[in-house]
Amino acid sequence: MEKNSTIRVSLTNLKRLRRIAASITIEKDQKASLNDALSFVLTEYQKDFKEISTEDKKNQDRQKFLSLLQQSIEGAGPEDYNELEFDV
Repeated sequence: MEKNSTIRVSLTNLKRLRRIAASITIEKDQKASLNDALSFVLTEYQKDFKEISTEDKKNQDRQKFLSLLQQSIEGAGPEDYNELEFDV
C-alpha cells in the first residue's frame, strides 16, 4: 500500500484540481480523487516534456547533419561532385 502525504496548495489550485477530478469522474463514470487528478496532470506534463525533448533532439540532429554536409571531404575534387546524366 502506498503511503500518503499532505501538501499545501493554494485555494485556486485546489479548485482547479477539483475541476480536473470532476472531468475524470465524468469521463470514466467513476469517482476520481484529487490524487487521480494530480496523477493525470503529472502524466500529461511528462508527455509534453517528452515531446518537447524529442523535438529538441530532432533539431539538434538536423543541425549536425547539415553541418556534416557543409564539410569538405579531403581528397575529393570538383569532378566528384558532378552529376552524371544517363539516357534512359
